[in-house]
Amino acid sequence: MRATPTRDNPDSRQSEIRKLLCESSEIEKRLADWDTNLPASWRPVKVSGENCISASIQRAGLYQSHCHIYPSLPVSKTWNKYRLAQISIQFGMLNLLSRFPSLSTAANDISTRRHRIQQEADDICACIPYHIGDRHAPSAVGDKRVKYPHPKGVPTPLPHYLHATAIGGYQLLDALTALVSMTVPLREGQREWVGGQIMRVFKIYNIVRS
Repeated sequence: MRATPTRDNPDSRQSEIRKLLCESSEIEKRLADWDTNLPASWRPVKVSGENCISASIQRAGLYQSHCHIYPSLPVSKTWNKYRLAQISIQFGMLNLLSRFPSLSTAANDISTRRHRIQQEADDICACIPYHIGDRHAPSAVGDKRVKYPHPKGVPTPLPHYLHATAIGGYQLLDALTALVSMTVPLREGQREWVGGQIMRVFKIYNIVRS
């Protein structure tokens, strides 16, 4: 008589992991649907070069050669929530696949999951200049001396000076602290770079660590 699979045998564990992968894929699909159904106005605008990103911004905190601009800070914050959710689900699936590589398929490829985690982390980093510009220290709310990235030939909207100096850094902290606290695989030095940007936000807003 054939024994019933238990939690202690490989067949049982593989079956459980297969079920978890299916559930994770469903969550992934819902996240993809959210992205697909967004209005065009919510899409980040990718900019690069000194015509869009001043040298002072590049020195202050530009992770790669580009950054993103959003219609508003709340939209950027919402995107970062989405990115963290994507990183969490991709990392969970990566761990499951690492335990049973035989379950890896074209749709569930380990390298694909790693690449997606890295892309979402990079996109979180790409929003930092939009939130805090070239700031290093406290400044007056609405300070127009602060430089922010902008599309070529399109100046920074006046309300952004007000909103970004007041709350731009605060709206970054949740995403940045969550990213550095995750044990996800990131590009060498990226976690440390993000940690430096967190310290920069603390300095801008005179936040004292407990």
